[in-house]
Amino acid sequence: MPALRHTVACGELLLIAMLSERGREITLNDLRRYAGNFLEVLAQERIATVDDLKAKIHSSVRASSLAEEYVVFEIGSSVRGTKAYVLDYAILGVGVPIEGRINTNLDYAEMIVKVQASLVGYEPITPLTVGTDPAGNIRQWKFLQSASVEEVKNELERIRTQY
Repeated sequence: MPALRHTVACGELLLIAMLSERGREITLNDLRRYAGNFLEVLAQERIATVDDLKAKIHSSVRASSLAEEYVVFEIGSSVRGTKAYVLDYAILGVGVPIEGRINTNLDYAEMIVKVQASLVGYEPITPLTVGTDPAGNIRQWKFLQSASVEEVKNELERIRTQY
């Protein structure tokens, strides 16, 4: 399926996705599908390096023709006053079930997911009251060893095939 471009401003799209979070349960099968769609968008948009990602900042691409699902590319705040490149899988009415963050200043990446099950290798975001959404999906994160798009893509592939 070819990626479809979206014209809504990225910040506005993310805000709408988060504010419209109605509390839908996200199953492992849902998360696998989102990861597969995410990988398809990265391939279709030819995003293989941080430089490729930089060229996409402040844009979004429709990730599914079946739902209001988008991959959004932004810059966000990170630790120690640094910035991170943010790749969000945003779904209107659901929120952001998958987020990749790449911090080139501190040479690391991380993956943040929300799903009904605990994933091996992921840590719940605490405190627990902030670690779940209205549907009880567990917000959890995993540290990735290097600040590369390849590392994020490898983790998306693990989500798609191993969980």
